[in-house]
Amino acid sequence: MKTILIKRDGTRTITGQADAPVVPDAISRVQAMKQLKALSKWTTFKTVLATNQDAQDEWDLATELQRANPFVAMLAPALNMTNADIDTMFINASKL
Repeated sequence: MKTILIKRDGTRTITGQADAPVVPDAISRVQAMKQLKALSKWTTFKTVLATNQDAQDEWDLATELQRANPFVAMLAPALNMTNADIDTMFINASKL
């Protein structure tokens, strides 16, 4: 938590850490694709889809990727990513 101290002379002092970024509930398919490409994981992602019809169907029918969706949880180990990595991917993708 940040604390801002304003002195009588108007100077400000900020202490504490910045708030942690919030993981978005969902990102678009385009944001996901761009971030996976930036992480050099797009080819692996496409391979996972090619070898798992349920995953392919989920991707094809989705308009967005929801962070809480079991599909996303299933992808993490296949992409050699931790839950923290997935959170960071969602945060960064949401900025695209």
